[in-house]
Amino acid sequence: MAVKDNKRKRDEGHEARRSKKTESSAPIKVHFPALKDELHPIVASSPGLNIPSTTFKTYSKPTMTTCSNHSDTPTPSSHSLLLHSSAHARLDYTAQQEASGTRSDYIAVYDEATSTLQVLPAHPLTLRTSLRSETQDVAAQNAARTFARQREELGMAFGTKKARKALNARYENAITTGADRDKVAGKLDAVEAAVMASVDEASAAMPERQELQDSILASKPIPRPNLHAQKIEDAYPLSVLVPSGEMRALAVKDWQDAVEANEDVKTSSRFVANRLRSIVKSEDVAKLKALRYLLLLLDFYNSLQPSRGGKKVPIKDKLKAKMPEWSDALIDAARRRFADNNELNKWHLDNITTHMAAVSLYIDNWRTDTFDLREDLRLENKQMSQYFLELGCRVAAPTEREQTELKMPSGSKAIVATRRVAKLKLPLEFPKTRNPPRRR
Repeated sequence: MAVKDNKRKRDEGHEARRSKKTESSAPIKVHFPALKDELHPIVASSPGLNIPSTTFKTYSKPTMTTCSNHSDTPTPSSHSLLLHSSAHARLDYTAQQEASGTRSDYIAVYDEATSTLQVLPAHPLTLRTSLRSETQDVAAQNAARTFARQREELGMAFGTKKARKALNARYENAITTGADRDKVAGKLDAVEAAVMASVDEASAAMPERQELQDSILASKPIPRPNLHAQKIEDAYPLSVLVPSGEMRALAVKDWQDAVEANEDVKTSSRFVANRLRSIVKSEDVAKLKALRYLLLLLDFYNSLQPSRGGKKVPIKDKLKAKMPEWSDALIDAARRRFADNNELNKWHLDNITTHMAAVSLYIDNWRTDTFDLREDLRLENKQMSQYFLELGCRVAAPTEREQTELKMPSGSKAIVATRRVAKLKLPLEFPKTRNPPRRR
């Protein structure tokens, strides 16, 4: 018996995706240029610094006695480099070699056209910053040192123990003059101004708190909430929950005619069946279409097939067989909105579930008993409650008044204990992100 191949074939009209890996049948030639042939690159690190775009002046110094000619091309083995920049208003940037001579750095550049790998030694430099005003003050103090000051420094360096003790006592008992205090205060002000200028430059590109919160909410698998809503119905408007194209394509005339004729309407959803008649009698067409859209999402969700890491959309014929009452346009709209290339990972499954939870809140006037939707989705009570919490709801056990209003079964405490009521109130309260526990 022939085995049928169920693998989907690639569309002939689409171009094959280019592989990210570089494939070449030619052998790779490794080339080490002569040390004096060309310049060598620089590998510079800047620990703890945010360096703006600037231009550096380059200085070289021979480190080998055999390289006495300054016109020779600097190499990492024969020369040491120094980069300096004074483009900043208050700070000087200097990059020089700080690592020991036991380490060598290299940079390799691969040319795909010629299959050649060029390996060049690199100059390892470390970039530091210094306050220019402080450097200038030190230089001015060194230039203005008096002969007496030089004698004191010589006495501290080479004097007897008694002489050094006398000099220390003089320094400890010295009274700082007003001019010296002003000089110290001016130096501190310059340091503070330079630090604040660097902080302002580093924080200028940081997003504001509101922008950061909006980006976090945009990445979550939930409908986009309106955080500036003044009314609860504006937090998740119907236009966000149900796209306008699907809203126009949803037909509810058959439901209206069946309820008016007192006929039974059979659906695959417990949630829809328990609310259909009351919504039809209320003559709220928008809410009735939202109920129909929820049934579409439930049928689509229950038609998915298990897959590695999530679920997948069945092939077109099987999907249509599982959703016979829906048009091809509505089925394709649900697939395009909630699936990625006919695959649904955990993020996509959470996204369609939170959308169904938000639609159920709209249908139940922003306060719903989660039991019916939980039964339709075959989820645990904790899982269903978590989806409503992600929408900003308060989820709690029903009160006696809510049991009566929501027509919950009375008389059995065990049944009532399994029920949860989700309420959406302003301001929305989203779950806080918890940090993972530290490893011991």
